[in-house]
Amino acid sequence: MGLAKNRDQESVYGNYERVYAVPNDVWEKEHAEKQYEIFYGNEAFVVSGLHCYAIRIEIIYDWIRKLGAKKILEVGSGRGKNLVALLRHDPNLDLTGLERSSEGVERSREWGTKINFIQGDARKLPFADNSFDVAFTNQVLEQMPYDYGEVVREMKRVARHCIFIEEFKEAQRLSDWLWVRHKDFFRESYKTLAENPIYFSSDIPRSKSKYGLGLLVIHGGSSK
Repeated sequence: MGLAKNRDQESVYGNYERVYAVPNDVWEKEHAEKQYEIFYGNEAFVVSGLHCYAIRIEIIYDWIRKLGAKKILEVGSGRGKNLVALLRHDPNLDLTGLERSSEGVERSREWGTKINFIQGDARKLPFADNSFDVAFTNQVLEQMPYDYGEVVREMKRVARHCIFIEEFKEAQRLSDWLWVRHKDFFRESYKTLAENPIYFSSDIPRSKSKYGLGLLVIHGGSSK
């Protein structure tokens, strides 16, 4: 039996319009109160929902520093929480967030920062070649199991380097595969994005016990 294509772009868009309709203060309160069991290696920790986001943005910021990047694009920026966190790390970063959901862009702009939030389609990024030092996603390809190739190609075009925290095949344990095998999720090998990456690791804290996360850093743009 084939995998049903439930996550077309219109259904994902409609779902996130509802998700981002929730005001930022309500969202922050709910995630501060939520408790998640995360897995790092063989150890488990209980943390708040906000801490889950903080862990991943620390990983992304570490690579932004290593690459000496200043002009950053987040593809699928949601309500803008990741870029706001990056700005707190370094107020001199030039940050842009692209989000398809109009509600997400509206919530993002409510943070009142100098970050440029725009609405657009990740498959057709409205930027010139090599416009950014780094483009990144944080569990966004998960929502694009059939269109991820177009998104990655566009990210490589507009940025000199790309960073992905996603549910790569190499990050899954046997128990993960048993759960996710009939799910409509992105779970491709990191090698489908780049044969010769700068860096790959499956040792990323798991905020969802059902499947694992991997970190991939690759060349894009004029650096490939």
